[in-house]
Amino acid sequence: MATTTTTVPMTMAATVEQMEARYRLWGAKIDELEAAGEKRRVQAKIDRRRRIEALKVKQQVARAKLDELKAAGNEKWEDFRPGVEQAANDVDAALRRADKRAGKSTSWVLAGALVLVVLWVVALITSYTLGGYIHLLLLPALVIVGLRLVRLRRTA
Repeated sequence: MATTTTTVPMTMAATVEQMEARYRLWGAKIDELEAAGEKRRVQAKIDRRRRIEALKVKQQVARAKLDELKAAGNEKWEDFRPGVEQAANDVDAALRRADKRAGKSTSWVLAGALVLVVLWVVALITSYTLGGYIHLLLLPALVIVGLRLVRLRRTA
């Protein structure tokens, strides 16, 4: 004996209640995502602040070594010179690492935008445009470059 299942049409009140529950769930998930993003931003700021403080400490050490060199006079400057040079090299190396870290993510994004533009140009040259859909490659590239320009202007 086969059983047949019939779907009972939902009432408006049940539909509204179901949608309200989904809306509350979406709100909770959005709030969760926002909190996670904020936590990452705060952690990134803390990490950046620590790196800057470490750079300042290295700079102060180098300054102290230079002051020692000045105070030592001409007869003892050979004794202090290696310490001054090492402290200066430490600051230079730390600044280079900080510069690399700051520019690393944006260089990959811009490289991705460049790849999209190159693919678009190749498709136009070879007339393999997929009925015009190839122009969709240009859209994300322009958005990426535009966002990068806005960020540069904001930080300047």
